[in-house]
Amino acid sequence: MLVGKGSVGGQMLTCLPHLERLRARFGDALAVWPFDGPADPGSAIVLAETWHALFGWRAMPGSCRDEQQVRGTLEALRSAGTEGRAAMLAPTSLLGLSAEDRAEIVEDEGWTLGIL
Repeated sequence: MLVGKGSVGGQMLTCLPHLERLRARFGDALAVWPFDGPADPGSAIVLAETWHALFGWRAMPGSCRDEQQVRGTLEALRSAGTEGRAAMLAPTSLLGLSAEDRAEIVEDEGWTLGIL
């Protein structure tokens, strides 16, 4: 959905060229989860879709809701620590599937970090 309440399609389309520039700049040091591996891809930089409302954000400082949500997501990821972030990247609901089913789902579905 490109316009209207709750739509993020326009934001997503706007950011794609920026993400491609990051991929070109950082090469193998950057992975896109889960497409580059349905677990922790072991890269220094991991790009993953997030749903900011999933994490506590209402008490965060910021000039607008978007800023508060980004700050809340950042704080949640920092607080999760290395093990917690690794668990988000390697959800048992995905890793418990056969390699064939996992590949099909990763290619066909959209995945959001922390939802699975």
